[in-house]
Amino acid sequence: MLSQALDNGAEVTPDCHGASLTTWRNSSLFDTLATSAAAATLDNIQFVSGEGPAWQAMQEGAQVHVLDLKLDEQSPATTAAAGTFGVCQVLSCGLVVQGGRWGQSLGSLTFYSSSTEAFSDEVCEFMAILAANFAAAVGAIQRDRDLERREASLHRALNTRDVIGQAKGILMERQGLSAAEAFDVLRRASQRLNLRLNDLAEHLAQTGKLPQGNPRPTR
Repeated sequence: MLSQALDNGAEVTPDCHGASLTTWRNSSLFDTLATSAAAATLDNIQFVSGEGPAWQAMQEGAQVHVLDLKLDEQSPATTAAAGTFGVCQVLSCGLVVQGGRWGQSLGSLTFYSSSTEAFSDEVCEFMAILAANFAAAVGAIQRDRDLERREASLHRALNTRDVIGQAKGILMERQGLSAAEAFDVLRRASQRLNLRLNDLAEHLAQTGKLPQGNPRPTR
């Protein structure tokens, strides 16, 4: 859906020779959709180096319009790469959402052109509307991903609790221990064997035995 919307936006924008949508996946990784290799490469350079109009738009949550990238002394890496692709003008807009994960925006939408006469005021207005729609879509996707991660984490926690409970039950029944004493056996065995408590408990639940001995609890 996002890729198709990006293609459509680039097609209806006069003198747009490449468009990109880059969003943060986490604090150090990002995802990029692009209509051309040049747009993808230029976005990658900007987000890796932390410079350039796309990066600035994301940081500020605003629209950044560079009329001639060759004259942009603040972005040497981006300027050098743009020259190899014949890109002159860049228009970028931050993807702003309420309560955005990175404070200002979730990424940026960018148009590239080989003409210094591209991107009129009307195009700037169109991009602002398009970026707002992209921000809403990206925000919804990330909320869904966050919900899936929380649900997966909850399931893991429940599974961990269940297997530790089974292991404690085995020790309590076989050694006549209290719940606290059984947990202490598991904890000390985990430390001694350098195994995660959950892995140790799962081994005990499956085999009925603690690996390499069975330490007694501290009473």
